[in-house]
Amino acid sequence: MSQAPVTAQSALESTLGAGALLSAIGGFLDAYTYIGHGMVFANAQSGNVLFAALAVANAQWSVAVRHIPPIIALFVGTFFVRAVQLAGPRLKFRAVSICLAVESLVLLVNAALPVNMNDYLTTVSISFAAALQWSAFANVEGWAYTSIAATGNFRKLADALFTLIIGAAPATGTSSRARAFAAICTGFAIGAVIGALATRAMGNAAAMLPAVCLLGMLVMFDVAARFPS
Repeated sequence: MSQAPVTAQSALESTLGAGALLSAIGGFLDAYTYIGHGMVFANAQSGNVLFAALAVANAQWSVAVRHIPPIIALFVGTFFVRAVQLAGPRLKFRAVSICLAVESLVLLVNAALPVNMNDYLTTVSISFAAALQWSAFANVEGWAYTSIAATGNFRKLADALFTLIIGAAPATGTSSRARAFAAICTGFAIGAVIGALATRAMGNAAAMLPAVCLLGMLVMFDVAARFPS
């Protein structure tokens, strides 16, 4: 059984459609930074840890250092989300809205950067933005997931499929869980493909595509919160 979500989300924010779109954005951003900005992952910090460790083993110190800032940025982004979540109820704002707005702003700024801008600025800022998304959106249809990486979601999909096929455990809700994680994993892969193609065709300006999607989600979520049905 998946663990309880880290943050409380509204029904709309935890729908499968929202989760799949956020996962597609996560895949897009990893492809965007890897292809366009020095083969550094913005989201998959396990990849950055591995590349840094291999560089250290080969005494490639400059290469190792290149993979450290995105990891630090993830911590900063997570701290930011937790601070916003704590302050939100007192200051009367929605933490999810703040996170979506800041992530969108970061992507729009990156889209406007010249091609010759240092890659560190892009990878570090997008790692920060990805941490906002990861921390603010922790569950889909009641199951914990991550929208910026695929490994954990693939494991949960495999577990649900095993339960359905073998019947090793009570299957209540298992088909829905399998459907949800299949959509999440597929969304991530599709987003990565789109991100790779868009980055090659548009360069930095490709970051506008996920930014527009995030702004659309921000408007939709805020309208739903202000005018509940």
